[in-house]
Amino acid sequence: GRRARAHVVGVLALAENMPSGRAQRPGDVWTACDGRTVETVDTDAEGRLVLADAIAWAARTLKPRAVVDIATLTGAVELVLGDGHAGLYANDDRLGARLLRLARAEGEPLWRLPLGAACDDDLKSAVADLRHCCWDEDSPDNDVAARFLWHFVPEGLAWAHIDMAG
Repeated sequence: GRRARAHVVGVLALAENMPSGRAQRPGDVWTACDGRTVETVDTDAEGRLVLADAIAWAARTLKPRAVVDIATLTGAVELVLGDGHAGLYANDDRLGARLLRLARAEGEPLWRLPLGAACDDDLKSAVADLRHCCWDEDSPDNDVAARFLWHFVPEGLAWAHIDMAG
């Protein structure tokens, strides 16, 4: 096996979309573990709520030097990149470059996508701090999803999101 000299902790953020009398509905407001409130827009995008909470929890509890999350978060990234690459978003150029290099070496190519503030308007909510997705704007859902997660990363923490839907 590999003898990497790194302390790595895995946190599993799992979601199962199941109907019930307690299921979320569009318009519901959810409170994340960091106290931020989030308006539910689409109940089929519950994975990003769980992942955002896991990122905030891991950052606060584990105090890591970097966080890399990997998720089959959106189908939109497959529309953008096809099935040959996973989408990479990073708030830290050094971490982003390292992940691109490592992915290429493993034959699991990534393509870096912009993590721009342009999506912040799409995440504005009249009833909460954020809304978790947006279907009525021009921004691709994969960009909106990544930017939503970015809001749960503490300032100064190197973070990357890999959307591996394709």
